[in-house]
Amino acid sequence: MRSGQTPALWLAGSLALGIWAAYALRPAPATSLAVLLPAFLFLALALRAGRRCPPLLYLSLACATFFGFGLLRMAGDLPENQQNHFTHASPGTHIFDMRLIEKLRPTSFSNRWLGEVTSLDGNRTGGKVLLSLPDSLASQRWAPGDRLLVQGVPSRNTSPANPHQFDYAAYLNSLGVYASLRLQPGQFRHLPQPAGTWGAKIARLQQRLLEKLDGVGFAQAETGLLQALLLGNRTALEPGQYASYQRAGAAHVLAVSGLHVGVFSGLVSWLLWPLRRLRRGKALQAILVVLALWAYVLLAGASPSAVRAAVLFSLLSYALASQRSGQSLHFWALAVLVLLGVVEPLWLFQAGFQLSFAAVWAILVFYAPLYRLWPFRSGIGAYVGQLSCVGTAAQMGILPLSLYYFHQLPLHFLLANLLLVPLLGLVLGWGFIVLLASAAGTLHAWLTMPFEAVLRGMNSLAGWLGRQEAFLLTGIPWGPAELCLGMGAMLALAHWARSRSTIWLRGSLACILALQGYTLWQAASHARKAEWLVPQRVAAGGFWLREGPVLRVFSPEPGSYSTLLQAYRTGERIRKVCFDSLQNSYRLGGKRLLVVDAGGVYDYPGEPTDLLLLTGSPRIHLERLIERRRPGFIVADGNNYASYIRRWEHSCRQYGIPFHATSLHGAFTAKLPGDARAPGSSRQ
Repeated sequence: MRSGQTPALWLAGSLALGIWAAYALRPAPATSLAVLLPAFLFLALALRAGRRCPPLLYLSLACATFFGFGLLRMAGDLPENQQNHFTHASPGTHIFDMRLIEKLRPTSFSNRWLGEVTSLDGNRTGGKVLLSLPDSLASQRWAPGDRLLVQGVPSRNTSPANPHQFDYAAYLNSLGVYASLRLQPGQFRHLPQPAGTWGAKIARLQQRLLEKLDGVGFAQAETGLLQALLLGNRTALEPGQYASYQRAGAAHVLAVSGLHVGVFSGLVSWLLWPLRRLRRGKALQAILVVLALWAYVLLAGASPSAVRAAVLFSLLSYALASQRSGQSLHFWALAVLVLLGVVEPLWLFQAGFQLSFAAVWAILVFYAPLYRLWPFRSGIGAYVGQLSCVGTAAQMGILPLSLYYFHQLPLHFLLANLLLVPLLGLVLGWGFIVLLASAAGTLHAWLTMPFEAVLRGMNSLAGWLGRQEAFLLTGIPWGPAELCLGMGAMLALAHWARSRSTIWLRGSLACILALQGYTLWQAASHARKAEWLVPQRVAAGGFWLREGPVLRVFSPEPGSYSTLLQAYRTGERIRKVCFDSLQNSYRLGGKRLLVVDAGGVYDYPGEPTDLLLLTGSPRIHLERLIERRRPGFIVADGNNYASYIRRWEHSCRQYGIPFHATSLHGAFTAKLPGDARAPGSSRQ
């Protein structure tokens, strides 16, 4: 790695480390200033000393300064350090005045928006909130920048109720969203933003373009795909369409991000190629390409992924235009500094930011060494080689992160990139022509019919690739330790690719060996694990019995646990799952488990009850049951009425019996007899 690129990379890493430390430790701004000011003072003295200051000391002080700046930047955005953040308001109903920020992908039951609170009960306030509203409430005309007056009670983010379940609260926190509001009819009022503002003009233009695409006459699947590709609107995608692209390893095609920015910029650059014949034409071409790119980003809604990609491409374009392509990593690091230090430090914790920058970093590092191994240098062979090397390099960079976040690896990613990426360029170019012709009222069938066939073929291709289950590895257990070792191996390999120093190759191999050793140790420790678990699932009753790599599910409706089972299997390295009906009496080692369901029968002969599971809202007199069976611990699963749970909890408190309701406290886990640990609850 060239020395000229080293400082920016070190500074970007220091800034990111400071942001991460502030997010984890939650310091006050005064504490962050206590770190930043001394570092900045010593850095100023080093600058004044000039050449008398050793370069290593100068770099160390600069890194300490950026670390302190990252601390301060993140600490200032924490809600506990903002006196006017709406989460400090007293519990209860409030009147929120907010501005709509971004429309999120809808769920099966509701539409979702991100809103920024501007006032609470008439007082100036800040903070972001997640808005959800039923499908029956019309929100098609809503646009970013509109006002919304809401009367409601905010719900704070809660941790997942089951082991290894997706932590949606952590995801919302990474967006700066610490509460949500459920909108009901009559509790809100929508106020469109003034017509003369730039935001309103862009929103209206985007809405008109979406309506033009709707009016082309394509089928729903093709219309949804075109709207996602051109304008980043994924709300019109059919159910399962996004999942097909995800299984094919091509979900990045459906979001306006780095790939779209690159293809769009390439198209504009090709159209402006004649400008290069002019004096200073290259610089003019680069400026016009960047301006067109930012206009496209604004038109596509200025999503975070599009803004990140546009900033990165703008800096890399400057590097190429100024003949500093050898310093691409330097400008990559500058993009990190700008986006995290100036725009939004929380982007550091978002998977999209990490994946996009890891992919670009890997392309800058690994593309050239990979392409040198490719045998063809001209014609179609060179084109295939370029696409293959770019796709392979990007996949290498995102591999540790994608395994950590998604626990799956599409082995046919190369085929997907070879087939879908060229189609993306064709679709974007053709799509803009169709869009302009539709806006001008000169749209003809000879233009739209073959284009619809291309879109249909793209959907069919993604669906076919997604159905190739043999090439999709799922359920890969990959935690924080594996992520760190995998990233260490990739960084060491990158150093070796650029320096050819064997010490870095040995370091990469050492990380891989450590990763294998850690995986074997984890598998051995999980093989000895045995526990009883009552998961939290609304309207689903039963329990799980885990014995090493085998999990037995006792439930009348085991299909209700499909999503939870998949996450638990991956996290706990379960190899086999068996399903059994739910009976009324079990022996777990030396303990007796009694299950009382909707039938309400509990007068079984036998030993006293150690564990009691209540499911199906049984109509029982719990005090009488306690006196007869004398249970040592009572658990109520998610298939019980809330009023029953409150009554049972009161009865258990009177008798001094531990009571656990999964709907209130999350999943219940107890080690099987023989383990030294006492039964307890788990809420991870």
